[in-house]
Amino acid sequence: MKTKAFIVGLGLALSLILASFSSASAQVRTLPSGSTATLSDFTAVNPFFAADLLGTYTGQLIVSDGTFDSTPDSLTIVAENVFDIDPVQGTIGTELTINGSNFGEKKGKVTIGTSKCKVIEWTDTFIRCLIKKISSTTRTGLNDLTIKLKDKGLEPIVMDDAFFIIAPEIQSIDPDSGEPNREITITGSLFGTKKVKVYMDDGIRKKPKKCKVTSSTMDSKTGNSVLKVLVPKGLNRGLCDVTVVNKVGSDTVDDAFFVDDGGTPANGKVSLNSFYLQYRTYSDNNKNKYRGYLEFSKDGNLIEESDIKKTILEDSSGNPLAISETVFVIDSFYYANWNSSASTLEYQSFPQATSYFALFFPDGSEIPSGNYTYKVQTKSGDILKVSFGYPGREELPWVDSKKMEAEWLSNGDLRLSWMNPLGNYDQLRIFLLDQDGKLIFLAKIPTNMEELTIPSELVQNINDYGVPTSVRWLIETRSYTTEGLNYARGISDEVDIPWSLPPASEGLVAYYPFERNANDESGNGNHGVEYGGIDYDPGVIGQAVEFNDDYIKVSHNDMLNPSEMTVALWIYIVNFEPDVDCCFQIMRKDYSLVFNAYSGEPWNSYNFFQFNVAGNAGSWYDVSSPDNIEIGKWHHIAVTYDGTVLRMFYNGQNTHSTTMDEQMIRNDEDLIIGSPSSPGKWRIRVDELRIYNRPLSAGAIYRLYELR
Repeated sequence: MKTKAFIVGLGLALSLILASFSSASAQVRTLPSGSTATLSDFTAVNPFFAADLLGTYTGQLIVSDGTFDSTPDSLTIVAENVFDIDPVQGTIGTELTINGSNFGEKKGKVTIGTSKCKVIEWTDTFIRCLIKKISSTTRTGLNDLTIKLKDKGLEPIVMDDAFFIIAPEIQSIDPDSGEPNREITITGSLFGTKKVKVYMDDGIRKKPKKCKVTSSTMDSKTGNSVLKVLVPKGLNRGLCDVTVVNKVGSDTVDDAFFVDDGGTPANGKVSLNSFYLQYRTYSDNNKNKYRGYLEFSKDGNLIEESDIKKTILEDSSGNPLAISETVFVIDSFYYANWNSSASTLEYQSFPQATSYFALFFPDGSEIPSGNYTYKVQTKSGDILKVSFGYPGREELPWVDSKKMEAEWLSNGDLRLSWMNPLGNYDQLRIFLLDQDGKLIFLAKIPTNMEELTIPSELVQNINDYGVPTSVRWLIETRSYTTEGLNYARGISDEVDIPWSLPPASEGLVAYYPFERNANDESGNGNHGVEYGGIDYDPGVIGQAVEFNDDYIKVSHNDMLNPSEMTVALWIYIVNFEPDVDCCFQIMRKDYSLVFNAYSGEPWNSYNFFQFNVAGNAGSWYDVSSPDNIEIGKWHHIAVTYDGTVLRMFYNGQNTHSTTMDEQMIRNDEDLIIGSPSSPGKWRIRVDELRIYNRPLSAGAIYRLYELR
């Protein structure tokens, strides 16, 4: 005896393929209560059985080939409802149909999760209903669909995870920019038909602004949705996030709409200063690649990474190119340019700083010649565009690193030499990199040069600013279009330079970080003693000392009387109520080293810092900062003396110099930091005070200024 089991849909026929047998006999043994189902005529080629009620049917089947009868087979047939639901996902306002059987003619109920649907049409085999609302207990995602039949005694039909409740989805916004009160169209899917809300968020206000909805439609079967809304007033100019919310959920598209109120951008104006798209060639062809570059500034200063929201490179058809990675970089380095007419290297005494994004493209990318456009969306609201022609990939020759040499000259100059490669290119550039690969020096030179000497003064600045423990150099060949686009580079391998210059910290005799004490952290033991109830407050780095009719005394030490020197510190004027002809002595050593913060008669129209030095023949010399020093802000002051010239650096830059006709006086008085007897009421903070027994280079001073 074999048992055969089948599951069939209610009302659907189960066919028995018996055409190869000469005869067959079967009988139904058990039926669900009330069933009148029977087997069809077995003389047919394919007899069948159709269940008329839900439940289990059993029977027996015997077939014969004309000679022998088979062993009886037991049949078990289970009849179940089979349903078709369309659609299988939706939201408030979605109309769905359910095809099946044995629903009965009396209208029952349909629920999704715990939410009741409005039944529009009901037959024994067909139901059409509408989702009118979503209850708080119906979850977004898969939900059970339940059909409650009207006939008494019948169990509800439950289909597990049969319907998906979905949150709205934004697909497009048109137009994507405009002024307040402008009507815009938002298209998407499953926005719903009740209480649809739209918000715009500029990221500056405390909360988003609600848009007025002028019309809202959704196709009840497909879910295709269209909203028309007005741009709200009160948003700051710039990019806004757009959010659509209904009773099911929400969808937000970042930076989807640009509010243009005709005003100026918030948080400063970002400018695109320079750019390139280039192909880079190396001695190892496996390194060859395309690179993009976008240099920015904000109101003339460096930008932050967050100032740029999105960067796109499009071809002439508006198709974006794939960008694998975008890296934000801030570089500070010494920049030099060869003046061919004067045969000299021109450079500034302080480093140049740039902020830019480097764009990397996927391996194997190929960028053909054509017209391209960089599009940049900024946090402050601007959309920057620049179009250019790209001539296509060109592989430039590169300098052979085996023919690159570096030599130190007896006067401290650094001489670099190389052999230029054959081929056509427009420019050469020399790069010096520190041990971490950071750029510390860049020189632009013509293609007929094969030797460059970097003066010892510039070498010292590079050393003191970059603080390298080792240095490498490389050479680039470059080509430019007639419009100035750098489209190709040939890059040499890096070559080591034996670097043994002293670190910027050499010659430090006293260092006071003022971390709630007056200790000397240079290791020389020139500790101070507090007098008058010193206070400490937040400083540039950690804590700072605050003076208000109190001071710190450092006992005399010959180290504090150098013949050459540098004094560097940060100063913050909290407030002051000066008397006539007064100043605050920030530090002094028998009045030979004095800082003055002037304000009041006869200098009531300005205030500034001044450093005074007494010469050994009785004359006084001074250097000053710029006028109108801002109150409530940190200022970096550094003064150097090389035995002849006294120089002041304000915020990293040399602002005033004077030549002394005599030597600076040296004495055995104590060093006083602060002022126990300045007239008037003063509150001044000092932080990161350093004293050196040598004049620091401009590079070293600029580095101290940047260490904040």
